[in-house]
Amino acid sequence: MPVYVTALLEQTAETGERLQAIVARGEDSRMASNQALLGLSGQLASLTDHLQTDQDMSRRMLDGQREVRSLLEQLVQQRGLSEAGIDPASRQHLRNIDVHLSRMMQEANDGRERTLGELRSDIRLLTRTVAALAQEPRRAKD
Repeated sequence: MPVYVTALLEQTAETGERLQAIVARGEDSRMASNQALLGLSGQLASLTDHLQTDQDMSRRMLDGQREVRSLLEQLVQQRGLSEAGIDPASRQHLRNIDVHLSRMMQEANDGRERTLGELRSDIRLLTRTVAALAQEPRRAKD
């Protein structure tokens, strides 16, 4: 066999080994990306559960506030009381209840907004990760 054919075969073998190493690294990178996506999916599922819990709690608090208001209205109607007929201590207790219920609703809304912000941030991260993974095979082909 001529020397140049031998050199060409050796170069082809080396190129094949380098290509195999590149493919193996790409596969490792793909597997790591898949693991990252699985982890992110788990976090998103947890966040979704948390959002659902917050929403349920807010709904229950709102229902409770409506029930309290309804009961207070019934009490006023049954006793024939007007606001002027309620003693000052009761009036102060009612105000305190109203203030605390309003504060609880505001805190629940603030928590829901924070959670939604975190969810949006995680979705942006997921979108970027998926976009990067979609670009990776194209770069490997080039």
